[in-house]
Amino acid sequence: MSRRRTVTLSLIGGLLGALLLTGSVAAHEPRVKVVADGLDNPRGLSFGPDGALYVAEAGSGGTLLCAQGPEGPMCYGTSGAITRIKGSHQARVVTGLPSGAAPDGSNAGGPSDIAFRGMGKAYIPINLGGDPANRVNLPKDVKAAGWLIRANVRNGHWSRYADIAGFEGKHNPDGVLPPDSNPYSVA
Repeated sequence: MSRRRTVTLSLIGGLLGALLLTGSVAAHEPRVKVVADGLDNPRGLSFGPDGALYVAEAGSGGTLLCAQGPEGPMCYGTSGAITRIKGSHQARVVTGLPSGAAPDGSNAGGPSDIAFRGMGKAYIPINLGGDPANRVNLPKDVKAAGWLIRANVRNGHWSRYADIAGFEGKHNPDGVLPPDSNPYSVA
């Protein structure tokens, strides 16, 4: 049985914060307003051109392949997503994104940030955390690990845009051997 962590985005004193809930919620705090819950390993946040808040969710891995990774066993799947929050409405608008995590869903890597260029066009780095050459062993559905992808948040379609890890593997700009690429943020 896998353990799942629930993360809740809240407005606390006017500031957006993330609360990790590991059990039942304590006494109600009158200054806390929950704006999103049920997020699966949330990472970067960005306001889109439509004024909504978008959250990159790294996911919880999956069952496509489990193998030994640099930090222990990793299971890969397509549980990564982008969630849109506007007013009291919350919905996953891009789903099926690559995700890798420990068998219990912890230590997840996947969509890690989001930035916008124009209405509906989002750019999302997908974590890799290792040697880009090892991607050859990944299932087809998660081969976008290490890429910057472009997604349309209106219709949920996404595609590979720039192979960040591939560039690092080929040019190794920092000289670390073997190359270790982990695209994490985008502006």
